[in-house]
Amino acid sequence: MVIPIMLGVTLIVSSILYLSPGDPARIMLGPNARPSVVKQLREDLGLDKPFHIRYFTWLGDILQGDFGVSLQRNVPVTEMIMSRLPASLELAFFAAMVAWVIALPTGIISAVKPYTIFDNISMFFALFWVSMPSFWLSIVAIIVFALWLGVFPISGYGGPFWTLSGIMHLALPAFCTGARLVAMLTRLIRSKMMDELGKDYVRTARSKGLKEYLVVMKHALRNSLIPTITVFGLQVPALFSLSIIIETVYAWPGMGRLLVDGVFKRDYPLVQGIVLMYTFIVVITNLAVDLIYGYIDPRIKYD
Repeated sequence: MVIPIMLGVTLIVSSILYLSPGDPARIMLGPNARPSVVKQLREDLGLDKPFHIRYFTWLGDILQGDFGVSLQRNVPVTEMIMSRLPASLELAFFAAMVAWVIALPTGIISAVKPYTIFDNISMFFALFWVSMPSFWLSIVAIIVFALWLGVFPISGYGGPFWTLSGIMHLALPAFCTGARLVAMLTRLIRSKMMDELGKDYVRTARSKGLKEYLVVMKHALRNSLIPTITVFGLQVPALFSLSIIIETVYAWPGMGRLLVDGVFKRDYPLVQGIVLMYTFIVVITNLAVDLIYGYIDPRIKYD
């Protein structure tokens, strides 16, 4: 399904330029532009040609790795994306790591000891985090941890994540991006673990004298991870959507911030290229999630 999905997205993305209200060339150049300049830009963008010719020409360039040239900066879009892609992947990866590192032990403990103080507090915060808008959470985090406490920098990129400066600059954006995912995974892991712990095979394992640690971690947890990973794969698009907002708030030099700049400046080739790159990342991530199923549950076979 990867190929037809990507082809469908290219068809939709290629229509952005031509379905937007008004004349795209006139919007890009402004109302005071000379007609001759507007006409020249229409020819450069291919607006004077039929849609199917424009689409297949653009698709052929995309298949060769040519996303066009930025209208505002006159720089190849591919070059701009490649310069911002590592920062976006770094933020998304560490946001996912934060989510799993916090949600997995919290969900397991809440399932093993349900309705205790720990369980009630963790479920309260899970409901709280999933209800809070990411931009609000980001601003509050800046006020508390950067302005009041002075622990973390306010914004910017501090360098590679293996350096202290890189970690300090990455901490707040990664937490704010992964906070909503933490809440969802925590509640889901707790729910699925409680279901598994009440099944017959768990009681049989306990009756055989297996240690509680093995019963919980080897048997119950492994079976509860299948739906959890499914939900995680479905949340990857939301993770990148949140990263667009987070990158803007924290001035993080990723593709999300570049996308916002491209939208405001009507830089259509740049917007089209970034949307395609996000789509490719999401599709590949969901493909990887499908392949992980076979490792978690050996009963799953692929033709």
